Amino acid sequence: MTINHFLIDAGNVYLEADHFITDSAVQRIYAKEKTTEEISGIIHGPAEEEFSIGRITGEEYCRRIARQLGVKETEFCKTKIFKSFHNQHITRINDRFMQDLEYIEHTYGAQNIAIVTLTHEWQTERENELLLNSHTPYQTMEERFPERVFRTHLMGKSKKTVEFWKEVFEKTGYVPCKTLLVDDSQGNLDAARKYDPAIQVFKYNELRPFEFSDFLKSRQLNLNKNEW
Repeated sequence: MTINHFLIDAGNVYLEADHFITDSAVQRIYAKEKTTEEISGIIHGPAEEEFSIGRITGEEYCRRIARQLGVKETEFCKTKIFKSFHNQHITRINDRFMQDLEYIEHTYGAQNIAIVTLTHEWQTERENELLLNSHTPYQTMEERFPERVFRTHLMGKSKKTVEFWKEVFEKTGYVPCKTLLVDDSQGNLDAARKYDPAIQVFKYNELRPFEFSDFLKSRQLNLNKNEW
């Protein structure tokens, strides 16, 4: 199947991330009696899901986490300590993937690339900080791909819903059967394929980044399949 369009995820694709960094920092200072697994369930649970689709603000998210951890909201939230800890989990730009993205842009054109990401406003701030200060072309994704960046907190929809993917395809005009979605989450890939089974998908593994590089540069695009 011919590929003309690309939908690119952010976390664990062009952004390297590790939630354990945040969880262990919070445990060390605020919740030594809890395991990192328990803390992870609090920080990355329902409150963050609501924050990620724009239903609550960052302030409310922080207050909810403080209450669940049993710490003072004033110290935890007003000083932005938790926000600082939280953003540490996005560690760096994935240079290998950014080279692949440049290849896609050069080969297929920027108009055929869209960013589709589960992010809230704190993660977007951290992403832009890294892009603007540590990686050429020193642009945010919104500057690089105008009107083709789809963030869940701005759309009010989760990537695991058909409605998210419907809006993406309606606004981009991309043809599903000629579109490759690159994402690290099987749930997101499944939701996209539920919207249209013809969408081609590639599950990205940040531990094996050259798999995607090899796939891109191979002209043997496994024409009888639409999943890699």
